[in-house]
Amino acid sequence: SDPVTEVGWVGQSGSTLGKKVDLKEFMVNRPFMPGVQLPTDPSFDLSILNQYAAEQQRVGLEIVSRIEPVVSQHAPRFKGIVDSLRESSPTTQRVNYFPAYKEEDDDGAVPAAGHRDLGFLTILSPAREKGLWACDRTHDRESALKEENHMYVPAFNPGTDEHFFVTNIGEVCSLFTGGQYDFITGQVVPDGYLPATWHGVDKLKRSNASAARISIPMFMHLKPGTQLVQITEDQLNSVASDPRLKDPLFAKHKEIILKAVQVCRDHDRSFIVFI
Repeated sequence: SDPVTEVGWVGQSGSTLGKKVDLKEFMVNRPFMPGVQLPTDPSFDLSILNQYAAEQQRVGLEIVSRIEPVVSQHAPRFKGIVDSLRESSPTTQRVNYFPAYKEEDDDGAVPAAGHRDLGFLTILSPAREKGLWACDRTHDRESALKEENHMYVPAFNPGTDEHFFVTNIGEVCSLFTGGQYDFITGQVVPDGYLPATWHGVDKLKRSNASAARISIPMFMHLKPGTQLVQITEDQLNSVASDPRLKDPLFAKHKEIILKAVQVCRDHDRSFIVFI
């Protein structure tokens, strides 16, 4: 993949979430970034991904335009948010490829570890194999990852189903609608009007472990420079001095977290989208 735009193919070694290895690869597409071209492949016309991204964006904008009158009553910044989503260059489409399982696969490896998406909305075309779970109302990470709190999203059956999309609410959307955000753990307190969606892919719920699984999410981001929420100086200080930043688990995130703190200070303590 291109190191600047990230467009291209990412193998399993680059797709780890958390402590365990994710058994997935993916193609990254930045359909609304000017001048970015998908890799060429003589055996497959990748331009179809741009057509599909346009349709995913249309669905996402339709969803937002329908809920905007209601949500903006509770979160005034939500009013007119469609304009910040339309053709936003950070918006990213991915084609996730989960290979068939092999006997030698580590039992601790997972197709996609439990996580929440960073962006505003994710519009997902479901796979034809089962495995996707979501936990939409549990905010504590430990309880969200327990299977008894999971809902499993149906797989798409091309023989019987009309096509459908799944919408995930992201961390930025939670923050934008009033959630209190913890930079370190990614926790959003239950007071958030639209809580971010815990989700993942469970290999134990695959309908056919010998078959590959493909899904196509599009991560809809706001345009850079969109002001989200005011953060107090005390909150910024507590983030920058949090002892958990010394934990090796957060080492790879430390630079990003401290950069976010500095961005907030540079913009009068307003959290700005700077993806």
